[in-house]
Amino acid sequence: MYISIKISRTLTTNCMGKIDLTVAKEMVNNYAETRKKLIDNAYGINDTQSIWFTVDEVKQFVANLSPQASGVRIYLGVYNGDYAYTPDQTCVIAIETTKDSSSGKDLDPIQQDSGETAQKRALDSGGSPAPFNQGKICPPAC
Repeated sequence: MYISIKISRTLTTNCMGKIDLTVAKEMVNNYAETRKKLIDNAYGINDTQSIWFTVDEVKQFVANLSPQASGVRIYLGVYNGDYAYTPDQTCVIAIETTKDSSSGKDLDPIQQDSGETAQKRALDSGGSPAPFNQGKICPPAC
């Protein structure tokens, strides 16, 4: 199934630029009417539409970034079916990136490898002690 989404305003290639509130609302609605509906129907759930973090949580995450951090990558994830609060719900994981000196790419421990090796390397290099998660998922906490 192919879904075509048209955003009525032109977006720049700079993804971190400010956008008009009307464009933001249109993008959120496009997600709700396409991907969220597909997920809801396929998995029989009322999946995540947004995730909220307090300002203090975000400030603490940023304050804990290592001096070598080149940025922050946001991953989409899904809680396991046995997770007590929001089983099978989409979530986000924020993790710092560091610039790879040989490739020039911004890499993170999730990309590089998995398990304790990546976590230990992040800690040994002064990186954030852990990826950031646990925002309030909407639904149910809207």
